[in-house]
Amino acid sequence: MAASGGKMLKTFDMTANDVLALAERERYHAVIDAANQPVVPPRMLADDVEARALFEDRKHPDLHTAAPYLAKVDGALARWMRRTIWPAHWGIFIETNVGFGELRRHLRRIMLVEGPDGKTLYFRFYDPRVLPTFLNTATSEQLDEFFGPVTAYIVRTASPEAFVRYARGEAGRAGAASSGVNPYRKGVLSGGERRP
Repeated sequence: MAASGGKMLKTFDMTANDVLALAERERYHAVIDAANQPVVPPRMLADDVEARALFEDRKHPDLHTAAPYLAKVDGALARWMRRTIWPAHWGIFIETNVGFGELRRHLRRIMLVEGPDGKTLYFRFYDPRVLPTFLNTATSEQLDEFFGPVTAYIVRTASPEAFVRYARGEAGRAGAASSGVNPYRKGVLSGGERRP
């Protein structure tokens, strides 16, 4: 565990197996980037997946081929991700207690930012190469807005087998457990199951 930015963030290291075990229990949503991943749009549009593009542009209906998708992760989707897109910088996992629609509205709000010249830009927060830099340099107010109803962002590192869970620290509005103990490393997962 490491706190950064005056205890505004808490980070916990996780393995791919930790993430997949929790995904199997439907603990996560994911933002999955379709850019350079032609297998993503057809899977996100399948009947057995609860997913929706974060971009909506009626003037450019083909935008869905490169859009980031918000998806509710279940075991089947997690296994598909592991088999097909895992090695790529495909996106991020999200923990939240709110429903799909409310989370999607929040993510669409934070996706648009104002550039230095006042122009509206897309913020690729779902790129695992971008998000850690933002989280580690943001002000408390920026983190409050960015986290909103999100409990944690789970981001892979340079290795597809290693992830970091970012949650608000004691100084953050969203709060975090003050014990400083990684709940995924205590050996207990949801439902009281013990990890080997």
